[in-house]
Amino acid sequence: MVEQLRKFLLFSLATAATFTVAGTARAQEVLDAEDFPTIPEELDNVYFGPSGDYYRNTGLLGTLTWLFGPFPENNISRGAQAHIDLVEELLEVQGTVGPTIRTPNLPTPFENSLQTLPPYEPPRPTPAPAFVPPAVNPPAPAPAAAPAGPVRGLY
Repeated sequence: MVEQLRKFLLFSLATAATFTVAGTARAQEVLDAEDFPTIPEELDNVYFGPSGDYYRNTGLLGTLTWLFGPFPENNISRGAQAHIDLVEELLEVQGTVGPTIRTPNLPTPFENSLQTLPPYEPPRPTPAPAFVPPAVNPPAPAPAAAPAGPVRGLY
């Protein structure tokens, strides 16, 4: 009896080990670009994630958090820290994705020092010409205005 129980336990243990090791084969899932948020969307999600926006914080739950916590100031600081961490990660990824692109510097007029230039000599002023008043013709006399007649309808 003990021998049969021992054989049964060994058989069941071998069967369980076989099914555990040999799992089912799964195809690799193809992900679309639409499944991932864009960088601006992810920055917004991280920034507004812990603290929420005005409309989420004005409900009953938002009012209770003002009294019992988590306090809005702490949520805002956690959101800002998460935003900073994400920006630093993005900058690190941006800098390490490919080789560094080197370009020649553009020409600049500021390649010399002021100490190496010749001393400055201000230009000498040129004397102004003598003042000659412009010739002006005398104004022509205005023609005499005709006398106005009586204004009708006022008498």
